[in-house]
Amino acid sequence: MHARSVVRRLVFVLVPTLLLIVLPAPAALAAPPTITGFAPQSGPVGTTVVISGSDLTGATSVTFFNNVEASFTPDSDTQVTAIVPAAATDGKIKVTTPGGTATSADPFDVTASGLPTITSFAPPSGPVGSLVLITGTNFTGASAVKFGNKAAADFDVDSSTQISATVANGTQSGPIQVTTPGGTATSDTDFVVAAAGSPSISSFSPNSGAPGTLVTINGTNFTGANDVVFNLTDATNFTVVNSTQITATVANGTTTGFIKVTTPSGTATSATKFTVPGTPEITSFSPTSGGPGTSVLIQGNNFTGATSVRFNNASSTFTVDNPNRITAIVPNNATTGPIGVTTPNGINQSTTNFTVVTPKITSFDPVKGPWGTTVVITGVGFTGATAVRFDGTGAASFSVDSSTKITARVANGTETGRITVTVPSGTLTSSEDFVVQHLRTISLSLGGSLNASGRVVCVDGSTACAAGVAVKIQRRIEGVWKTVGTGSTDGAGNYSIHVPDKAGKFRAVASKTSLPNGDRCKRAKSSVVFN
Repeated sequence: MHARSVVRRLVFVLVPTLLLIVLPAPAALAAPPTITGFAPQSGPVGTTVVISGSDLTGATSVTFFNNVEASFTPDSDTQVTAIVPAAATDGKIKVTTPGGTATSADPFDVTASGLPTITSFAPPSGPVGSLVLITGTNFTGASAVKFGNKAAADFDVDSSTQISATVANGTQSGPIQVTTPGGTATSDTDFVVAAAGSPSISSFSPNSGAPGTLVTINGTNFTGANDVVFNLTDATNFTVVNSTQITATVANGTTTGFIKVTTPSGTATSATKFTVPGTPEITSFSPTSGGPGTSVLIQGNNFTGATSVRFNNASSTFTVDNPNRITAIVPNNATTGPIGVTTPNGINQSTTNFTVVTPKITSFDPVKGPWGTTVVITGVGFTGATAVRFDGTGAASFSVDSSTKITARVANGTETGRITVTVPSGTLTSSEDFVVQHLRTISLSLGGSLNASGRVVCVDGSTACAAGVAVKIQRRIEGVWKTVGTGSTDGAGNYSIHVPDKAGKFRAVASKTSLPNGDRCKRAKSSVVFN
């Protein structure tokens, strides 16, 4: 064989083989992603949505309806977590990966953002530069935080219920405001900007510990400190290391709460609580105000074995629902102040006051009616009510539905007047009269020479709205009722009135009147009589 032919054949055989060895195999195509579901199904802007599916690794984009890009985290091959973006509207969710784009079967419903609320903040005062922890609701998507007249130097939305913000230079004392897509919340009390030189607490370590624990407190302007308090209890002892640091020992009997440092220039309060394990802690309560008898739900920790619940030192009846919840009833002698809870492990109280509202009647419905009418009385402090009266006459019956509602039935013989409710703290009186209405009937018959006669009768059996009543006899003329005769009833309610003898439809009308005692006599019309 010719040498050139041999070489050519070797090339044809060896080159393809070498290429197969040297060149890498083509990469496998990425599997297309799928979305099998997401939770929650709806929520306002800022809601965290967990998207489930398959082949989600390497996700490059998550969009909500109208292709609004969302910030997201690819958690795993089967899960992506996304935040509903500001311009999102109702529609399906899309996830894009190198393998393609998956679209959810169901739409995500973008709801209106809830109005934010501020329930508390800590510390209540501090100098410029203080870190303030703001607690409330619907903080997701917050775009602005203000202290008095000035925007916060910076802030972080820690969660939908908490914001950490720093007081800026030039800030003056005033309420705190938080602005979100749902609106603006304003605190009920002012944040007080302390004078220059006032102490401030920036941090402490450790964050928790039993009595005897040595705690290092960091901050500013500690020189000359004369008191260190853990919640309600003075530290066993403390040392001012320098102007920015104090070490203090947790005393026996201390419970979970804020740390306070007092100097000649003022008092600093920590933004977060020092936790004493096992001791009771009140984190919130609802409602925040009410009269005696109001049921209050107290939320917190370590309530097991609670032996006492007090509203500003007034003992209440209560039930420990679970270790984190107590239901308590506002006692009759309660005054505005903090709520306190005592357990075998210590005593603690709320950082905000429960406002005791003076018992009163605010409204009632209906405002008028006949004997036997059922009236719903609304107000505050009805628990333990022993009597309900309408112008001095006892209600035929009544029930105390709640501390804010009583249902009563008007007794026979009642006259127009104020409603009173007798409760343990005294007698409550309505600001307006309940007006007693007497329902009436009137009959009509036509006699010779067209004598119209009949009788007015009170449905409730009273006689005041039957005697001396003005009566009109009316005839239908060209589609309109026109008066053709007038008169009045005698003492028994009877009347007799002569009218022109004409053919047609007739009726008798007893006019609406008021009695000297304020009662009302309702207008009455007879059945139509033909002549």
